[in-house]
Amino acid sequence: MALLLLIPFAQLEAKKKPSYRNADYKAGNFVLQNGKVYYEKVIVSALPLTKFAETLSSKNAPQAGLQVKSSEKDAVRGVFIRKTFDWASMPYKPRKLPLIARLPMNANFEMVAVDKGYRVRVSDIWFSNQFKPTANQHLKLEDAVLKGGGFKFTKSKKAMRGLEMLDKGISEIFAMPGNGF
Repeated sequence: MALLLLIPFAQLEAKKKPSYRNADYKAGNFVLQNGKVYYEKVIVSALPLTKFAETLSSKNAPQAGLQVKSSEKDAVRGVFIRKTFDWASMPYKPRKLPLIARLPMNANFEMVAVDKGYRVRVSDIWFSNQFKPTANQHLKLEDAVLKGGGFKFTKSKKAMRGLEMLDKGISEIFAMPGNGF
């Protein structure tokens, strides 16, 4: 009889959304290595890297956005400067948004040619404190999503939601028509 009562709970558990946090060192496209968190994803595309760099440059905004610093045959490097994302399109209420979703992002990015595509890596991610712009206190991504002395991702739903939203925003920037992203 007790077994029959547990079966509906087992079915509910099976339908639960999988966690964005895959392991202590991996959450979606974010990887933890040596106490630093970075975004890494491989894009499958036949588009030349120099053409990709031109398209990225066209997404720049006058006061903020992204800047391509160097464009070579096999690598493109640049920076995000006060890049904001459209969080209103996300299915969350404003009070459910984590702090990192509300602040402009700054980071370095690098695209390197690999077999049949590119490896995108976004590192040194930090957020401008627009609530106290003169305080010169910024939030590093590691401070928002790590625990255990910086050796594993937190299990906090709000922090993982922030990483998932950031993942989607970065993925949209590097998404190009006709690639297998």
